[in-house]
Amino acid sequence: MSFLIDAQLPQSFCDWLRNNGHDALHTLDLDVGAFSIASQH
Repeated sequence: MSFLIDAQLPQSFCDWLRNNGHDALHTLDLDVGAFSIASQH
C-alpha cells in the first residue's frame, strides 16, 4: 500500500511504514521548490 505522509507527522513515521513493507513518501521529501505560483494558474 502507498502512503503520502503529511508535514505535521514525523519523518520517523514514514520510515516505520517503509521498514514494514509499505511504499511511503513524506511531504518533506517532495521537491516543492520546482513549483511556482505562476505554474498553478
